[in-house]
Amino acid sequence: MRRLVCLFAIVALIETMQAQQPNSSSASSTTTTATKDVSYDNDVYGYGNVFAGPAFATGGSTHKLAGTAGVTLGLFQAKSRKWGFGTTPVFELGVIGPIPAGRSLDGLFSANGMFTSTVTHHEAFPFFTAGYTRVFVTGNALNFGTGIDLGNRKSDRLIRIEFRDYYLFSSSQQNIVELRMAFGSAFSDN
Repeated sequence: MRRLVCLFAIVALIETMQAQQPNSSSASSTTTTATKDVSYDNDVYGYGNVFAGPAFATGGSTHKLAGTAGVTLGLFQAKSRKWGFGTTPVFELGVIGPIPAGRSLDGLFSANGMFTSTVTHHEAFPFFTAGYTRVFVTGNALNFGTGIDLGNRKSDRLIRIEFRDYYLFSSSQQNIVELRMAFGSAFSDN
């Protein structure tokens, strides 16, 4: 997990450094048009995706191969020509299983915050997400993960590769770690 977080931090640092570098063609045009007002996009992009992936579930002395599948809906706050991170809401609805101390298949709902790069002209967007998950029959969980969105948010196609960890704490302590892949679409409010 530490390696994934370090990878996320390195990619984010590279993105911010690239966003701060002046473009040689735009630098010459700004010197000639110094009075021109530069506008910044502050668009909100919605997105939805369908995800699935293998998982590994542990609980007590039980270890099982598992899987997850579902849909995600969320928002991106895009700020072009600026750098940094934004926080946006993400909601998931899906299935997970088998769970070591629960059913062979259980539903889940997650409400998360997603911390992501706000540089819109890149095509790789690292992110970190964390939040609350309700596994319908089994109980409550905390989840966290990191990954990367591939594709231009101004277009309508995104591919997501994500590592996610669900820590179920309400009944017996269980941990479900997954690697998921998602295919989705982004749409603008404009």
